[in-house]
Amino acid sequence: MKAIPNSYPILREAKVINTTDPEKLGRIQLKVYPELAEIPDADCPWCFPQSDGTVPDYRLHSGEASYILTGAMIPEGGDCVVPQEAVQVRGENVLVFAPLARHQNYIFRGEGVKKGDLLISPGEQLGSIHLGLLASMGLEKVPVRKNPKIGVLCTGDELAAPGKVLVPGKIYNSNGTLLFCRLQELGFRPLLLPDSADTSEEAAEKIMSVINDIDLFISSGGVSVGEKDIMHQVFDLLGVERLYWRIAIKPGSAMLCGLFQDKLLLGLSGNPFACLCNFELVAKPVLAKLAGRPDLEPRRLFGTLQTLCSGKPGGPRRFIRARLENGIISLPQNHSSGQLFSLLHCNCLVDIPAGTGVLPAGTEVSVLPL
Repeated sequence: MKAIPNSYPILREAKVINTTDPEKLGRIQLKVYPELAEIPDADCPWCFPQSDGTVPDYRLHSGEASYILTGAMIPEGGDCVVPQEAVQVRGENVLVFAPLARHQNYIFRGEGVKKGDLLISPGEQLGSIHLGLLASMGLEKVPVRKNPKIGVLCTGDELAAPGKVLVPGKIYNSNGTLLFCRLQELGFRPLLLPDSADTSEEAAEKIMSVINDIDLFISSGGVSVGEKDIMHQVFDLLGVERLYWRIAIKPGSAMLCGLFQDKLLLGLSGNPFACLCNFELVAKPVLAKLAGRPDLEPRRLFGTLQTLCSGKPGGPRRFIRARLENGIISLPQNHSSGQLFSLLHCNCLVDIPAGTGVLPAGTEVSVLPL
């Protein structure tokens, strides 16, 4: 077989071969330069090895071979690549000890991504793999949405910060931690403010202190009808455009929503489980739209009740905590809106339509995954 002329580049990692019999073991003559480190004077017309990132300036014919680095461009006329460890170099001869097949060890243009393929869907959060893929396509910059920053405020004279000594008449503030961590879990940037006493002026001042730096504001507590339910007065002090008060669900019916300086203010219930329901059912879909995150849009699954579920004929739509596993829904014993312990191993909310009475074991129901 014919050797390529000495003026062709010689590389030392693999061999590109043009063979007329792809299934036959062949002996191919090739001028081999022993060590690249021993390249003679640069004036020598045949001593320059081709590196990755260059276009071969020669053509291979039948029976010819050339060294090539892994990942380098295939010389014109080459139709097969053989790993260096599969051959022996003896002087000017290259002995190939493996069957040859057309396009063996090739990586074709468009092999990974073809023209018209969707690289990344709108709303996907960009991680290292996304960015590496974009870089591999030569994209230095892409348009993105800013990750929303969410203000969080809990109100109540009775609140004590975790870690402090709990004095009579006080309760630890769990809602602040719950909302802050849930927002982080979902990939947002929460800004947790110090708790506000039950004075509308203090709460309004805290909102004003951050309104220019956030994209959405969430408060917990102060939204019902008691004397200490101050968020109604806060809306009046700030001139908030009230969008609604109360929603037809249990728990968490006393929810307040308004628009202030083109930003939504969501007033959630102060009871811990009711607060969570308000967040999952209302705040989370709002965040999905705000951030362009279709992965946060509400999803529905179905399962079968393992045990009886008590009902309230004539009552509003209800959401109860539960665990869905292999299509079976198990319910905890305690469903109080003021406690979180029984929520610990739950992963969904069972959606019970308004007016539903007792649901016997074996009933198929709809759930919203948490």
